[in-house]
Amino acid sequence: PGVGSPGADGGILMPMKVGLLIDHWDPRRGGAEACMDLLARHLVRAGHEVCIVGASAQGELPGPFQCVRGMGLSRGVRERRLGRNMTAAARGLGCDVTVAVRHVEQPSVLWLHGGAHLATLEGRWRAAHGGRALPAALAVRGRHRTFVDLERRALAGAERGGAGRVICPSPLVAAELKRCHPKAAIPRVVIENGVDLERFHPGLRADARAQLHSQLGLPTDLPLIVTGARNPLLKGVPHLLRALHQVPGPWCFVLAGPKRARAWARRARRAGLKDEGVRVLADLAPEILAAGADLCVQPTWRDPCPLVTLEALAAGTPVVTTALSGLATCVEQAGGVVIPDPSCEDALAAAVTRSLAEPPSPERVRAAVAGRGVGPWMEAVEAVLLES
Repeated sequence: PGVGSPGADGGILMPMKVGLLIDHWDPRRGGAEACMDLLARHLVRAGHEVCIVGASAQGELPGPFQCVRGMGLSRGVRERRLGRNMTAAARGLGCDVTVAVRHVEQPSVLWLHGGAHLATLEGRWRAAHGGRALPAALAVRGRHRTFVDLERRALAGAERGGAGRVICPSPLVAAELKRCHPKAAIPRVVIENGVDLERFHPGLRADARAQLHSQLGLPTDLPLIVTGARNPLLKGVPHLLRALHQVPGPWCFVLAGPKRARAWARRARRAGLKDEGVRVLADLAPEILAAGADLCVQPTWRDPCPLVTLEALAAGTPVVTTALSGLATCVEQAGGVVIPDPSCEDALAAAVTRSLAEPPSPERVRAAVAGRGVGPWMEAVEAVLLES
């Protein structure tokens, strides 16, 4: 319900002043930054006031920006002070509710897009060490000790200086928090991430496909296998490069979004893939990537709720992923394939081969996310803020 309309108890919902706490405001980076931007614009349309509090901001802002710093000799000290200063600044601005996507002191709502920090460390370690488990002695060292400690305090509840409520973007994150913080008593609610169902749509596939093939200089009938990854190592791309040797051609593999595009192009060549069969792009319009591909492959070592996967499904593109994705169940419902983990390279190759040969219809793929539009998603988050 919007501001000025009856609430669940029959009362009238009044406008809120909401403080959005985030290190760097830049929606172009995607992920948590893009989600916060969607929330901010939804709240403004609903009649609420939005203030952004962080260390820096880029791009168009939906409300006033308050710059804060965290000074200190060590990274841990700086992180603690930055979080504390964010909360203090929001209070100084008169915010009724605060929403944080990072670990700060006493936010009204902690929106944990990244999931449990210890689970993040475990995923990164497995990706870098061939699937081996993270040694307990190395789990929380340096600045990571600070993050885990701040997270533990946040999950202790408002009475102990923590958050009022926690929003988990997928059941995977809720399970991670239960495993990593078994004593946490703070209320947790799962609000699964949504996607712009108009921007990503099967009706755009023909034009997007033609545009993508033209941009890459490829024949229009050549199948395209795509992966979107800012961190290809964590997303299992090295395993995928090896698995692709077993996939009958012709096809072209497109890796979009890595920070070091040239380095990953060289890595693909070292893996034995020919130049004409690989394209690595630092930047590609998300709607073109999602709708222009024949298959999206996300063999991740860990991903709480990958927007690339959601966008592909909304566009009718089948997906191959792993059980370590927060969207694994959704991918299965869409007729895609879920393998145990990226190190199962034979299973990954078989899944890609099968998906190219016998893809589910775009309509079936789309149906798996048909109820996950941006509007219902943001309304659910707004409802949590109104209750906080």
